[in-house]
Amino acid sequence: MNLHALRIFVEVAAKGSVTDAAASLSISQPAVSAQIRKLEAELGRPLLQAKGRGIALTAEGQFLFAKARRIFEWERELEREWVEVKAGRCGRLRLASTYLPAHYLVPSWIAAFKRRHEQVDVEILTGNSAAGPEARRQRFGGPGRDRARPRHRRRD
Repeated sequence: MNLHALRIFVEVAAKGSVTDAAASLSISQPAVSAQIRKLEAELGRPLLQAKGRGIALTAEGQFLFAKARRIFEWERELEREWVEVKAGRCGRLRLASTYLPAHYLVPSWIAAFKRRHEQVDVEILTGNSAAGPEARRQRFGGPGRDRARPRHRRRD
């Protein structure tokens, strides 16, 4: 299904007029009509019928409008939320720590982080460092690679 034509159909249905939809979308009225005809041909059913100086939706048009409107509402919601994800204001932070830091240092760090990023979910894995990467992979479902690097290199 052509999403461009579907978007045009949603605008026509919402406005109740091909002319008003064309003005809202900044495209010509014949172009809107052509897209609607193509969509109707693709779906094999009429979606609109003339009603005075405007249009009315057929039963199939009402069905499609209800479903398609949800698609584009979800698109707008996704765009808004993606801005939050890109800015680091939502998502998930997974942190692994040994017992001592997890009980004495991490809580204040997480509290400060959550004050700035309320929408971020925080998951903390506390365990023995001897358990290593395999335990992290089992708990977090990730690759379990140990990314720790030694701070000082020993010179011989």
